[in-house]
Amino acid sequence: MKRISLILSCLAGLLFAAACVEFYPNENEAKGFDSDYDFTYGLRSVLEVDPGHPAGIDIVDKLDFFATYKMKLYVEDGTICAVEFTNDQMPFDVYPFSLPTGKVAARYDAKSVPPTLKLASGEVIAQFLRGEFVVPFHLDYDQISYTYYFKTLETTRENR
Repeated sequence: MKRISLILSCLAGLLFAAACVEFYPNENEAKGFDSDYDFTYGLRSVLEVDPGHPAGIDIVDKLDFFATYKMKLYVEDGTICAVEFTNDQMPFDVYPFSLPTGKVAARYDAKSVPPTLKLASGEVIAQFLRGEFVVPFHLDYDQISYTYYFKTLETTRENR
């Protein structure tokens, strides 16, 4: 009987202590962080996979034009709202549609599997896998595949 009353006393004390703690909805979480900023991404790796190299080889340093490819994401109120590409020197297109020029509306679709970055018109720009944006594609030959892996080059976000 003493055990039960001791257990009940402990539970009552815990409930009383928890009732005294006040929680405020996300008030302090975003304090000090920008909600409007942008990120500029460049290619970290370009993986080429073919029958001779099933694990793939990184060719990002083999061709100079990969260094000129940039993707800039604009964030407003904490949400991706637009994208802008710099790919003037790329000799080929990796998308089945023409990339728009200038800053265009875009969105991050967290509900798709895998999560994707899309133009406002619905075309997929990149997938978000293992914490980074990736773009898998084929050129003319189906047995050779490529994947772009992006890295952050710069950002205007404070308190990173």
